[in-house]
Amino acid sequence: IDFLRRLQAGNLPVAARHQRAMQQLLVLQKTPAYTLYGKTGWRFRSATNPDNGWFVGWLTRADGRTVFFALNVEPTPGPVDDARFIASRRAVTEAVLQE
Repeated sequence: IDFLRRLQAGNLPVAARHQRAMQQLLVLQKTPAYTLYGKTGWRFRSATNPDNGWFVGWLTRADGRTVFFALNVEPTPGPVDDARFIASRRAVTEAVLQE
């Protein structure tokens, strides 16, 4: 979350134009009420590690408030339903943000 806060504020030790470009790349949804920024990821199962997925980012509301989030999930043991797992990370996070 600290990294996301610094990226959103433009306070990383990287050129400002690169930070702005990254912010633009992270826009997932823009509405009159909010802008959702985020990035998903997935570490695939290995002999020593389970599958692990994440969705991190922030939501900036039209009233100026910003909410940061970081979701980290592991699918249930057994074969992974890739399509369901991919969609679930964002769906779960958006449901929590709506509440």
